[in-house]
Amino acid sequence: RPNSLTITGDGGLGKSYTVYAVLKNLSLEEEHDYVVCRGASTPKALYRFLYENREKIVVFDDCDSVLLNEASVNLLKAALDTCSTRTVSWRTERPGDEDSALPNRFNFEGKVIFISNLRLSRIPQPLISRSLFVDVSMTTDEKISRMRAIAPDVMPTVPTSAKLEVVDLLNQYRNRTADLNIRTLVKLTEVRMSQPTGWREIG
Repeated sequence: RPNSLTITGDGGLGKSYTVYAVLKNLSLEEEHDYVVCRGASTPKALYRFLYENREKIVVFDDCDSVLLNEASVNLLKAALDTCSTRTVSWRTERPGDEDSALPNRFNFEGKVIFISNLRLSRIPQPLISRSLFVDVSMTTDEKISRMRAIAPDVMPTVPTSAKLEVVDLLNQYRNRTADLNIRTLVKLTEVRMSQPTGWREIG
């Protein structure tokens, strides 16, 4: 069975929010049960990260460098193999450097979750074949529906009615909004709360 899950789609639509909510609902704790890698990572750093967390769920959140680097992809292919034993190896040509404390091979027993804004065509095929794949790219109607559904949980101190007013305004100007997502909802809600009378004109 696959040892990883890949979730792709437009940014700002709650991919990360949903993943962390599910992990929390499963009573899993960050650092103890799962770890998160954000931003860029070199192949060496990836090897160390996988080794140090070889029995955990490793979440790559907006860490597309591991998906676009050939050496990193090869490490991930080994970590996510469907064999009963998944051996990851690293051959260094410089014994005695900062990586000398690492073994040159280890068995990875964890799971991996990739959260990415990359399109399917840019995800390496060997990783797709080793993963459950979910593409959450949405139409404009689906984005508006998603924002309505998630509004009660976004900015919980703000009345849901105020957030739904913002969603209605975004829907009204949907064809003029280049960045239609939950981040836009949050920004405009902040305007809504700071300027309760003239926020529609400001927004």
